[in-house]
Amino acid sequence: MKKYLVLASALLFLAACGGNTASDDSSSSQESSNIVSSSTSKVKESSKQSESTKQSTSSSTTTNSQEATGDNELQQAYPNEQTPAVSSVGNAQAISIAAREANNTLTISYYNTESKLPLNDPQLENQTPVAQFQRITYDSPEEARDAVAPSFDGGGQAIDLGYNITGYQQSGAGSSYLSWQEGNWNLTVQAININGEDPVPLAQEIVEYLETAFLPIPKDAGQISLSVTGGGFESNVVAWQVNNTAYKTMHTDALSSLQMAVSMKK
Repeated sequence: MKKYLVLASALLFLAACGGNTASDDSSSSQESSNIVSSSTSKVKESSKQSESTKQSTSSSTTTNSQEATGDNELQQAYPNEQTPAVSSVGNAQAISIAAREANNTLTISYYNTESKLPLNDPQLENQTPVAQFQRITYDSPEEARDAVAPSFDGGGQAIDLGYNITGYQQSGAGSSYLSWQEGNWNLTVQAININGEDPVPLAQEIVEYLETAFLPIPKDAGQISLSVTGGGFESNVVAWQVNNTAYKTMHTDALSSLQMAVSMKK
């Protein structure tokens, strides 16, 4: 009788142990399932983020590639020339370019177009440039200096342009002229009196811009002539000399003509 009782007790004990093990296994299995599910979710999220980053990078690369197209065309056509960055002229994706070289002069004209046209596209022949760049090589540095035509007049009313720079304002022939110097550069802003224009705000804007943007270094002369009114690209000229070569950037917008020159600083 005792043997039967001991055997029954043993069987009950084993059954209880077996039941607990199954329960633990079930709990462990559920926990593992949750971990796998969480890991899978994280992998999917990481994959989505990676794909998003790839798409963003691809879009940025495409935009940069489109903006560089004009620069690449010029580099291929004139591999030994340094020219303004097309992005400094305006929206690079809508700037079309015509270039020609003759009589020691390279002339590059920039046009605002609805979409970018190939270099020297015939459609540009009857259009007016928004900007232009010239590189002219002379027989001597003296001739190049004369082409730059540096000039500065320190007479007239002293004007504080900020950053410890003083300009000098004079009036004549219906215009006001505000002039100052920065390094080897002479700068002049013209305002039309009859239009009620004031040269001071533009001059101060230029001075502030040149605190962080750096122009090429003239050797020996640099002349910047800008207009408040604007007009054709010839109204805003940045010209400088390097030995027997004269360079000019011109734009219908005063600040843009400076940005073109700044983009050429080595």
